[in-house]
Amino acid sequence: MKKPIFDVDVLSELLSMEFARNKRYKTPVSVAVLLADNEAIFETISENIRDTDYFQYLGNNLYGIIYTNTDIDGAEIAIKRVIRICESLCNNEFYIGLVEVESGDQSEQSTTARAISALEEGMANKEIISIKKSRKEPSFFKKLKFLKCWR
Repeated sequence: MKKPIFDVDVLSELLSMEFARNKRYKTPVSVAVLLADNEAIFETISENIRDTDYFQYLGNNLYGIIYTNTDIDGAEIAIKRVIRICESLCNNEFYIGLVEVESGDQSEQSTTARAISALEEGMANKEIISIKKSRKEPSFFKKLKFLKCWR
């Protein structure tokens, strides 16, 4: 899959209200970007996310998901449903970048840029999902990868 070119302004606009809520009330927000070449994916994922979350097509096979009131650990759990959908529809030709809004993020654009960076890093490393965490503990997916190595 070649490197996508897309406009992330739509994602930044959707994130602006949640970003402000995060800064004022310290409510967690996580952002995922998904690159997948399948038209059926939009409708299927739209039907399978919470009513409080946002899912938006961003152009050039890129989608954005904003998980409101969800920290990175909760977003990892939620993204498993998206992965199952993508596995069934996309023949494993998809990539996901996932980040949480952090105190160091100066704007919703900086959060979006980190999500895009995670996606690009995953694509470069041929990893389906790339999670940028500020915490030191290993993610569910890294634990899962480790366990698979020992089977």
